[in-house]
Amino acid sequence: HQERQEISALMEAAQQGANLGDALDLLAEAVLNSVRAPGEAALYLEITVEAGRNPQVARLVEAADVAFCAGLMQLLEKARDQGEVPPSTRLE
Repeated sequence: HQERQEISALMEAAQQGANLGDALDLLAEAVLNSVRAPGEAALYLEITVEAGRNPQVARLVEAADVAFCAGLMQLLEKARDQGEVPPSTRLE
């Protein structure tokens, strides 16, 4: 639950960016900072391994991935609507 709130807040901040480049910079910085923090990379690895064994953890990880991808898709659609991404670009 906390992970989804963090993703939601991050995506909301990214939506406020002046353009797609600013939004992607913000997302990349947040992701890199999270894995650079002491112990965080090991924690992500441990959670991924546990998700392979525990269906409940797998569902949580999948929900976080889905939320992140949905937010990223919204950013790309917004960029396409604003002409930053060519209209013919497939965003699937």
